[in-house]
Amino acid sequence: MDTAFIGKNLIYLEETSSTNDFLVQLLSQNPFLVQGTVVLAGYQTGGRGQQGSCWQSNSNENLLLSVLFKPKFLLAHEQFALSQAIALGILDFLRSDFGLSRPIFGIKWPNDLYVLGVERKKIGGILIENVLQGMFVQQSVVGIGLNINQTVFDLSLPNATSLRSIFGIDFDVRLLCGMLLLCLERRYLQLQSGDFGQIRSDYLADLLGYGQFQMFLIEGKRCRGRIVGVDELGFLMVSIDGIVLKFTNKALSFIF
Repeated sequence: MDTAFIGKNLIYLEETSSTNDFLVQLLSQNPFLVQGTVVLAGYQTGGRGQQGSCWQSNSNENLLLSVLFKPKFLLAHEQFALSQAIALGILDFLRSDFGLSRPIFGIKWPNDLYVLGVERKKIGGILIENVLQGMFVQQSVVGIGLNINQTVFDLSLPNATSLRSIFGIDFDVRLLCGMLLLCLERRYLQLQSGDFGQIRSDYLADLLGYGQFQMFLIEGKRCRGRIVGVDELGFLMVSIDGIVLKFTNKALSFIF
């Protein structure tokens, strides 16, 4: 690892229910667990995604990991900035020079990673579980799932893709893990330095549909709106019929 602290304490599990669950349990037993601890798994029997969804992945084909951060410099209302920094770190990794063609990657709000083209395909997702203490974020368990070598997906995941599906080659998953952790660390240190403005600007620049008209499903109805921003708390700001409304990820879904 070329990192300063992320992954210096790395726990590899051939199989676990969920790397997030394992790391949370580990923290309950040892609250002084060092920042940057990584739990990496070959397979998850109960991987979790946003809103209670299941993260499906074949054994030893993808990156399944959780990272412990202790961003005590973040106020509670600033916690979405960590989500932005993590999403950007993953984008930085996906844009690494693999010596191949350069597809266009982007962020689907709030923190899914997509390949953008004629079809929009999901390549990764993030699940962050924060613990607050008073006005500050005490600790964050950041779960990441990235499709690397898997090419056959469940029929319930028609828009899933992977690096192998894109580039047509088999990747060394553990080598890519080191590259990913380095990219995450750079963005986290940028956040720690207080460069919130640049992180916010970079996030919006890579946000799928930002400034464009997009179809949404809101309360069971199809609506056409334009994404105009994301507020400090992470609410998506959408202009519909000239009125700017704010949504949580439970209240709105994209229609592709």
